[in-house]
Amino acid sequence: MKLSQCSPLHAGLGVIRIAIGAVFIYHGIIKVLAMSQVVGFMGGLGIPSFLAYCVIIGEVVGGFLLVVGFFERYAAGVLAAIMVGAMFLVTKPSFPEYEFVLLLVLLGLIISGAGQYRILCKCGMCNCCKEKA
Repeated sequence: MKLSQCSPLHAGLGVIRIAIGAVFIYHGIIKVLAMSQVVGFMGGLGIPSFLAYCVIIGEVVGGFLLVVGFFERYAAGVLAAIMVGAMFLVTKPSFPEYEFVLLLVLLGLIISGAGQYRILCKCGMCNCCKEKA
């Protein structure tokens, strides 16, 4: 891939994807370190414990997949579902601005994809970086 083929749009998508992925990895690791408290808190909200574990795994694995740009649309979809759950189950008293912004960015990544700067382009498994004939 030549540098001239890489547009600022793809670089911007890469920055957004890595930043959002890092946010989810960070919050997922915090939840891993306080696993019993998180499961207890979610249990108090009526969420089954296996879903609490799914949320924790989804945040860490989904965040990692976003950072590297591998199955990013699926990862963004899982993380968007987690954000919808957080908006309606966890942050009820006020409008959840933080979760709402994360949800919108994830929806944008689902629509646009990861851009050229991702692991599949480095492996040659996608058509986004191949020179046009």
